[in-house]
Amino acid sequence: MQLWSMHALAIFLICLILSACAGNEIVNTEIIQRQSVLEANNSKLTPEQSIQVAKTMYADAIKAELDTYAPLHLSQAQESITQARDSLLNKPKDLEGIAFMASIAAQKFIDDAYKNKNLVQANLNEVLTHNTELLRLEAPIRLPIDYKTIKTQLLGLFELIEKGQIADAIRGQIPLVAEMSKLELKTLINIHLS
Repeated sequence: MQLWSMHALAIFLICLILSACAGNEIVNTEIIQRQSVLEANNSKLTPEQSIQVAKTMYADAIKAELDTYAPLHLSQAQESITQARDSLLNKPKDLEGIAFMASIAAQKFIDDAYKNKNLVQANLNEVLTHNTELLRLEAPIRLPIDYKTIKTQLLGLFELIEKGQIADAIRGQIPLVAEMSKLELKTLINIHLS
């Protein structure tokens, strides 16, 4: 693949930095952005093919529940796919380099999301076990408001891991387990009174 102009590279990096600053950022954002620039120069795919690969990977990531285990990763991947598609449609055509780099960045964010899911499962096993029990007891159906509060806290722990704050997520697990245990008991009472 041809080397992209410094102008296109600068525009791409500025766009990625601005998109990262606009929202929450995962711990590996800068590394992923740099890798995507390097890989864009070595790929044999066209920008259109690279975007299609990213879209397919995104669909597979949703099926693997990465939108739950790594929502920030998937958000950044979706932003990159949108940026790639928009850049490809814009004129002048020398911006295809940006489309290519953004689509590769999306693929990298998705690959990293799978790693994040593994980190979540390895480090937050206790709350995941309690969540499974709450789902088995149908807490989201029986006590939806209470479960929504728990789910929000759980997703907050997942996001801490995405941001590289694993120790904080592990510490945050302790009070959440206590709240989950209370909700399990409340759900059991609801079941037996129904």
